[in-house]
Amino acid sequence: MFERFLICCILVLICSQCASPKKKQNLEERDWRFFYRTALEWQRKGRCDKAIEEFKKAVKLEPKQGEVWNYLGLAQFSCKLYPEAVESYHKALEITPFYTDVHNNLGILYGEMGKSQDALMEFNEALRDKKYPAGNVYYNVGMLYLRMEDYGSALEALESACLLKPEMFAWRHHLGLVFEKSGDDKAALEAFEKVLETQPDYAPSLFQAALLYMKANNKSRAKDYFTRVIGSSPGSDLAQEAKQHLREIGAGK
Repeated sequence: MFERFLICCILVLICSQCASPKKKQNLEERDWRFFYRTALEWQRKGRCDKAIEEFKKAVKLEPKQGEVWNYLGLAQFSCKLYPEAVESYHKALEITPFYTDVHNNLGILYGEMGKSQDALMEFNEALRDKKYPAGNVYYNVGMLYLRMEDYGSALEALESACLLKPEMFAWRHHLGLVFEKSGDDKAALEAFEKVLETQPDYAPSLFQAALLYMKANNKSRAKDYFTRVIGSSPGSDLAQEAKQHLREIGAGK
């Protein structure tokens, strides 16, 4: 009798252990956080389509989480679902009106949609938050003005961004590009050289500086920089262009 009782207890224990994971899974799937975490994982893997599916499940369970709506908007933006992203960002702002990340994200989105004035309005709203990293916003403003071909305003914004976050070498590279587009080759070269002080193998700045040296008829410096582009980024489009320019220099063009 005791042995039969013991066997029954063991079977009950085994059955309860077998059912436990399923029960846990069911409980998880009723919690919006489960889908939120899953969505973030998909987003980290670059699968915006899968992330959107999971974020939507999360907001269906808990529609009052502004952060989830913001991340849903980011995923939709990554998938180029721009109208849907606008709607998600606005949902986030309905829940959390002073959500500065959303204003910055909306600015980027409107810029991609060609709605420049709406973008500037959102960036200005983000800049009103003195606790928010203004350098990021100034960079976005500068890139928007660059797209609008307003080089004066782009320079002002990008210089502010670089002043606030001097470690962002790619921002300084874009500053050099704007100087170049505005016709100030000297300032452009200074910006590219400033990047190369800390990032000596940064191919985009090496290439742009080489072009400027070539334009100034400083062929030896241009040759050196084009050669460094090939060494730092072999197989890239920039490397192929650098090889072409080296052939031109060798041919005396």
